[in-house]
Amino acid sequence: MIRFRTPVKRVGRALRLATLASGLLLHPGLVWAQAAVVDVAVTRSDGGPATGREVELRSPATGFSRHANTGAQGRARFDAVPPGADYAVDVDGTELASGVSLRANESKSVSVTLLETAVVTAQRRRATVNALDAEVSAGLTARELSVLPVEARDLYHALVRLPNVAPSTGFFPEAPPISINGANGLFAQYLIDGLDNNENFLGGPKFPISTGFVQDVTVLTNAYSVEYGRTGNGVVNVTSKSGTNTWTGEAFLLTRPGSSLDASSAYAGRDLSGNAVKSGFRREQGGFSVGGPLVANQSFLYANVEYTQDRKDNVLSSPELGIDASVPGHNRTLLASVRLDHRVNDAWRLVLRANRGDVSIERQGGGLDGGTTFPSAGSTQDRISTLIAASALYSGSRLTSDTSVNFATFHWNYARPTVAAGP
Repeated sequence: MIRFRTPVKRVGRALRLATLASGLLLHPGLVWAQAAVVDVAVTRSDGGPATGREVELRSPATGFSRHANTGAQGRARFDAVPPGADYAVDVDGTELASGVSLRANESKSVSVTLLETAVVTAQRRRATVNALDAEVSAGLTARELSVLPVEARDLYHALVRLPNVAPSTGFFPEAPPISINGANGLFAQYLIDGLDNNENFLGGPKFPISTGFVQDVTVLTNAYSVEYGRTGNGVVNVTSKSGTNTWTGEAFLLTRPGSSLDASSAYAGRDLSGNAVKSGFRREQGGFSVGGPLVANQSFLYANVEYTQDRKDNVLSSPELGIDASVPGHNRTLLASVRLDHRVNDAWRLVLRANRGDVSIERQGGGLDGGTTFPSAGSTQDRISTLIAASALYSGSRLTSDTSVNFATFHWNYARPTVAAGP
């Protein structure tokens, strides 16, 4: 038998340290993850704070509901709120705000006023003011992304419509297509649901997320929380779509036949990967999304799958050999995403998300305006990404916890030879 003896003072010290560490990890003001925080300010019709009022934050789409009472300053705080769209705020059973959208990691302030002698029958959308911090940011919602012209549904090409974001090219073709605050796009921080999506060798995003899996995207440019870190530039934070109590879906097929419809230009364009293309460029794209309840008000599913194929022609020219031919090439992209949300009970919520990207970029022989590289000397670039994230949100009367685990791999074969290595 082996016995261990530990002085009582050391045991007490260890327990105090463990308690302190647990408190730091679980305190809602010190830990930030994918959940949102909502601060509701309720004022009376005379402008004073409305104290002791019951405030309900709810989402009819998912059955989410949580209550809190306003304090001495007329404010009610909700921690660990799942991101989503169309939240409503009720005060003493009367709806005073609706259409509140929450992104991952967001601290949202909502101000409402009690009207004691009038009934509000319609609301006009108003600009919201951030009363919680100095964050400078702008974003796009799923609805805005659906009506904007976005090339091949690629999210990052849509961000140039936001302030402080501009088109950019890096020192290699596959660099991110945007610049934030005038800095290189490789220096930005790329997140999905507040979790890492950074390719950690050269920079940029691992998984090239499609607009079909985006609930909203926010670009943080200045004065954002220190929680984001890892960058002196901006942050691109994507909130993924989740299912609701209503089954929804879409299916699409897109074709771009090429020079028969494209405007002529003396300058080469670029494909989604940033490589130069010219008149021989064509594109076919198709995919689908589906989302809805597995169990109403409890378990939800959302899935998105998209496939894109680009066809591009180069010219192989060698007068000495009597060769003047067209060399076809292909780019292929398969993006698959799925998200599961489950409400265990009123306090516990679980989220599981998986993303898989398989991108193949062919560098065939020839050149845009003629080249002497034969097809046998060509190569293909592979970019294969896998992201798996699990989150557990707990919100009780005295404790709030938001725990996330993110696993990711990225395989980048920059030049896989068309023919095995040789002379």
